[in-house]
Amino acid sequence: MNIKTMRFIDKYLGTLGCFLLTISNKASLIFNKNYRCNGDGKVDKILMIKFWGIGSIILATPAIRAVRERYPTAEIIFLTFLQNKEICESIGLIDEIITIESSSLSRFIYQTIKVLAYLRRLRLDLVVDLEFLARFSSIMTYLSSARKAAEFYSNILWRGDLSKIKVHYNCYFHVTENFLNLVRILGVKEKSQGLSRPLVDAEAKKKIGAIFKSHNITPNDILIMVNINSSDMARERRWPKEKFAVLINRLSKEYSLKIILIGGKEDKDYVDSFLDLLKLKNSVLNLAGKTNIKELIALLEQCSIFISNDSGPLHIAEALDIPTVSFFGPETPILYGPRGDKHLVYYNNLLCSPCMNIHNNKLVSCMMDNMCMKTIDADDVYDAIEKKYGYVLNNHKI
Repeated sequence: MNIKTMRFIDKYLGTLGCFLLTISNKASLIFNKNYRCNGDGKVDKILMIKFWGIGSIILATPAIRAVRERYPTAEIIFLTFLQNKEICESIGLIDEIITIESSSLSRFIYQTIKVLAYLRRLRLDLVVDLEFLARFSSIMTYLSSARKAAEFYSNILWRGDLSKIKVHYNCYFHVTENFLNLVRILGVKEKSQGLSRPLVDAEAKKKIGAIFKSHNITPNDILIMVNINSSDMARERRWPKEKFAVLINRLSKEYSLKIILIGGKEDKDYVDSFLDLLKLKNSVLNLAGKTNIKELIALLEQCSIFISNDSGPLHIAEALDIPTVSFFGPETPILYGPRGDKHLVYYNNLLCSPCMNIHNNKLVSCMMDNMCMKTIDADDVYDAIEKKYGYVLNNHKI
């Protein structure tokens, strides 16, 4: 299913499901037959849910880690979509990963029913729903039959009255802080708010090493990794590829660098067309559509600077402590931007920006010709990179 279909299902069928389950929930409370009234006791099995967003899963790692530290002997189970399985394996904080395939509606329905039956057999003690305001995750949380459950709520977007523990989603707090607020209400205290560093898979590292060797890339080379893509949730998050080209051409002209282009299989055609805009193609390695998530992590680990739109790979790079340059417009860096002195974040803060938010299902309806991204100047970005990352670049001046 594409993202448009999934949004439709969550908005309309999800609302109906939340309404019916809310009535059932209130009736059970009246007759004192609600199993959720027994929320105390030892916590042995914890389910955490996050369906959408590789980047959001990375940003949730401080909260997941805090739960791990609070309940060291408990089994942490993570429910997500199949495409997120590799990133969940890589964060190293989860005991079991349960996935739902969303490639087709029939497959989605079948696996959802199957997963629900499995979750009920587990006799869960606690569910932490990390989805912001998705109705589907709220329904899954309720039907899992856990003794205790916590989720976000908002007065703007209704998704039923299904959980005893609700935490206000604050659109002025960084997403990582919102995730931590959700677990803090359970008495969980974090030792650190830093993102957990993804584990580097040995086989993936070996494959990346072979690719580097075949393209004569050595440990002495400065690798600038570039992601000109964004997910299909909002293509408007792309900084124009023509501006990316101006920036990369200037960097390649002034410094001896290796430029590596990344992207998923769905991005390959877009990245291939970008190559036509580059002048020094012999210094460019195009790996779009050629790596999986684990290989991307191994690739990013070797990176000197990562230049990217607002996307999942940006947050992986941040978790790997890689210096980044990122571009925001439809979404705000107040919520999703990399944090810390290592990062350059571009956001022009136009009157119409940001236009994406969880209350409109992150739909973008731009009437301003995507000016929030188009007004970010490539020469200004180049000058800022030279100034901030001179310690990386200066020894490689041509």
